Amino acid sequence: MIGAPSPRFSQPKGGRVAAFAGNDLWLQADPEAPAIGDTVFVDLRGGEPGLLGLIAWIDFDGVEVFQALQVVSFDSNGELQFCGDADPSLSGMEFTLIGYAQNRAGRGPLYDSSAVTIVVP
Repeated sequence: MIGAPSPRFSQPKGGRVAAFAGNDLWLQADPEAPAIGDTVFVDLRGGEPGLLGLIAWIDFDGVEVFQALQVVSFDSNGELQFCGDADPSLSGMEFTLIGYAQNRAGRGPLYDSSAVTIVVP
């Protein structure tokens, strides 16, 4: 929730309150700029334990794609992890990933994370 004062100089004075809905789904890659040979760990957190999560590849060097990298149930902490090595053939490439999760009811629209970009120098 965000509050803001009202610019009114007469009574009643007050302000406005705005409520924004969101979710706690969080995607993180470490490192985001891996050296050749490094292992990149991609963590998706904030899902409902036992429900499905998805880490997907959505962009490759500016070209939109959609490739599921991992679809598994969240662990008891609401987390899942994907990892891969930065192979020499990936040098100079850029990948964008996003995470999805079933909502807490287990049906209906999916939650999504912000996108994360990995750049292999």
